[in-house]
Amino acid sequence: MAFRIFRIAVLLLILLAIAALAYARLFGLPDAFNKRLVDEIAKKGVSVRFGKIYFDPFQGFVATDTVLFNPNDPELKLVTVNEIGLKLNYLRLFHRQQALDELRIEDATLTVPLDLKQPQESMVTGNGVSASLRVVEGGIISVDSFSGIFNGVRVGLSGTVHAEGKLPERLPQQAAQLNLLARIFKEFEKIHFSEPPELFVQFHVDLPKPELSTARALLKAGELIRETLKIDSVQTRIVLEKQVAHLQQLDLALYGGEIHLTGDYEISTDTAALEIRSTTNLKQLAVALGPPFEPFFHDYEFTANPIVTARVEGQTRELNLLVMNGTMEARKFTLRGIPVQTFRSKFNLRDGIFKMPNFVAVRPEGTFLGTYTCRLKDENFTLDAVSNLHPAPCRNIFPNHTAEFLHRFQFESPPQITFLWSGNWHDTEASIIKGHVRSGRFTIDDVPMKALDADAELTGHELSVTNMVLTREEGEVTGHVAYDGLAQTLEGNIVSTANPYDLARTLGTNALAAIAPYQFIQPPKVILTGIIHFQDESRTRLFGHVEGKNLYYWRMHGDSVSTEISIRQGYVGLSNFVAGTYSGQLAGAGEFFVSPEGTRYKINGRIDKIDLQQFTESITRTKPKSRGVVSGWASINGVASDTRSLEGAGAVSIEKAVLWEHPVFGELLTTILNVMLPGRVATSTATDARGDFTIEKGVANFSTLNVDAGITSIGATGRYKIWSGGLDFEVEGKPWNDVEWTKIFTWITMPFTKLFTMHLGGSWEQPEWRTVYLPKELLSPFKASLPKERTDEVKPSVPESNVSDKPR
Repeated sequence: MAFRIFRIAVLLLILLAIAALAYARLFGLPDAFNKRLVDEIAKKGVSVRFGKIYFDPFQGFVATDTVLFNPNDPELKLVTVNEIGLKLNYLRLFHRQQALDELRIEDATLTVPLDLKQPQESMVTGNGVSASLRVVEGGIISVDSFSGIFNGVRVGLSGTVHAEGKLPERLPQQAAQLNLLARIFKEFEKIHFSEPPELFVQFHVDLPKPELSTARALLKAGELIRETLKIDSVQTRIVLEKQVAHLQQLDLALYGGEIHLTGDYEISTDTAALEIRSTTNLKQLAVALGPPFEPFFHDYEFTANPIVTARVEGQTRELNLLVMNGTMEARKFTLRGIPVQTFRSKFNLRDGIFKMPNFVAVRPEGTFLGTYTCRLKDENFTLDAVSNLHPAPCRNIFPNHTAEFLHRFQFESPPQITFLWSGNWHDTEASIIKGHVRSGRFTIDDVPMKALDADAELTGHELSVTNMVLTREEGEVTGHVAYDGLAQTLEGNIVSTANPYDLARTLGTNALAAIAPYQFIQPPKVILTGIIHFQDESRTRLFGHVEGKNLYYWRMHGDSVSTEISIRQGYVGLSNFVAGTYSGQLAGAGEFFVSPEGTRYKINGRIDKIDLQQFTESITRTKPKSRGVVSGWASINGVASDTRSLEGAGAVSIEKAVLWEHPVFGELLTTILNVMLPGRVATSTATDARGDFTIEKGVANFSTLNVDAGITSIGATGRYKIWSGGLDFEVEGKPWNDVEWTKIFTWITMPFTKLFTMHLGGSWEQPEWRTVYLPKELLSPFKASLPKERTDEVKPSVPESNVSDKPR
């Protein structure tokens, strides 16, 4: 009976226990029990609140909506867990002692702040969280195991949290920034991982005294993407102690290379001291990082990744507070399309100023040495350099194609160029480049030069050259010039003793065409000032002075020339022109207009004692018999290639000449008179001539032309066809000149003089005479004697067409 009563009692107890457990499962433990448990935990320095504690047959007691608070601020939630398992010591619970032995979390959602100073801003939420925590004496929470996924990172933790004592007061939000750990997890929110990375941490957190917290962490990650930055893999080891994070290892594989970092980061001051080594593609990395790094390598293309080592100290979030020192070495890359074999340099960053002192760039033909300085905030820079490179292949170093003209220069060996370049990477027009150029032999548009020495300045698109000495084999060019690459103009002042035709070729075909008709055997001295417009030739204006020897123009030449000159589109003007020519002198002014139809000219000049024979031979291309000294003046115009276009007016006088020798009155009468009178007075030897003329359509019309032949003289009117050499004159001979003692003879012989008026035709080389008033048959038996200088060679007579109005 007693056994039955005992069995019934046991069953009742079991049923009661089951009922109690069922009640605890459905409605949770009583609030009094809940409060008692919270109070016991609070005595250990941990402020916690449970939403409901219920019994689970498999997990035991489970608390829902568990919140861990800051004891100094009951409203400040430190940790939130949706479900947490409670391992209770029932004996202690029965004796009203702290009965919580262990907290268990299985596949829970946990929210925790990473920065107690800014908990709301630093909250992170983990999913699939599993953990085993114990509350031990001294307010210490022991995290035996902890795992979950936070912001895409698989986290594994173990360590302790000391929560006993007064926790630090919460600081205003604006008074502090997030700590390093919080910033790291905030960055994780912006990163896309191909697969969750793994973070393993061993730690001790002292909430009352954060400076005593320590931690050791290992992070491994595969491919990840943050905006435009792509990293192939990451592995890092960090040790935290005394609020200093010791970066023992950070290896990043990205953009065909690696970045290795080691060093320290002081959390309280947000300062770092890091050692960096990089073998990655710096341009791709800079582009991915964006401003302010992108401009650094914007113009580079790397075939082989450069090697960079650096030590960085200071606040990483503020460039002006960073100090950096390092080295860089690169091979086989291009800068703005310019191939470079090698580049070596040290560099430093201080006060926001980046500097590369004494860098060396090497190309096949030479080196480029210098110092580069850039203020990162506004990107103002200076480049102080010495170049032994060919300029043409390197012209793209200058922005906006401002140096395209350099392709016209080809050097036998690289010139030496020293320059200081000041500018701004955002405003290329603000660039100013000042330097000096010294070179040996080179060509400009295939025109050879011997040497060049000059100072130069490039401001935006304007290049000015001063103290220039350009040397050629035959002479040199000195002065200064300014070239505007945008307006395509060349302005300056030069003095040249070099070949002007080769120099004109470097300025363009139009410049060469303008001076091509004027050929100097020896280079003249040329002083020029003005402006040349390569795009709008109508705005070209040049003025200067020319001195030279042996000038040839059309069919004329001068032994020496001195003139002021002005040039514009299709126009050359000469003033104060003085030339020693044909043993005499020519002075005056002229204008020459170049056109496809030919060179039209206007000349106002005076000649003094020019050799007639030399001048006539130059114009007619045949050697005449006549000789003498010619003086006079002329105002003429025409087309150089067409003598029939010649028009103008002038006066001429010939002295000390032998124009011709001719029996004035025919062979018979001349012989008789020469016998009767001494001195061969009947033979006309023309020694002096003077006359006025006008020129129309290449024909010189002489209204008066007087020729003295000893005591006799000849008066003539007529015309001379310059384009054919034809003569058409009516000549009246006077046996005696008009002097006092010969007037009686002149009066007596006047009828005979009129009677024997002659017509002069033919040409200067072969004149033809005939009578005007006497029948030609009367004198036909008497042949005109040849001039004394005529050779025995029989030359054909000039056709009558030479003296007709019709052109040949």
